[in-house]
Amino acid sequence: MDAPAKTVKMNLLFDFYGQLLTDRQREIFLLYYHDDLSLGEIAENIQISRQGVYDTLQRGEQALTDLEGRLGLMAKHQGRRRSLRALSSILEDMMGHVERSKVRDEFLIQGLQEAMNAVDKMMAE
Repeated sequence: MDAPAKTVKMNLLFDFYGQLLTDRQREIFLLYYHDDLSLGEIAENIQISRQGVYDTLQRGEQALTDLEGRLGLMAKHQGRRRSLRALSSILEDMMGHVERSKVRDEFLIQGLQEAMNAVDKMMAE
């Protein structure tokens, strides 16, 4: 996995499980992944060795990966997002078909619009 892909994955995992890391792991993770500091810069800032920063970061990354492996919250979330996007597309297609039809069914149009609004709301959460 290339560095940018790893960064995206780690940040997503942190969003789901970051509060379960130790305070020190969370601090180092944020400095490294969010503030884009090097291991040496982090070591200097928090007064520990570069190896200590590296080890703590590795343990934090492993903890996040293990939690996802056991709980799968990120994968479930991503699956729901894909399903919602597919549902949104289907509803938009249906709405287009109903609007182009010769017979105007206001009840159906209203129902489709409410369903589309509900999907949009879920995707925004």
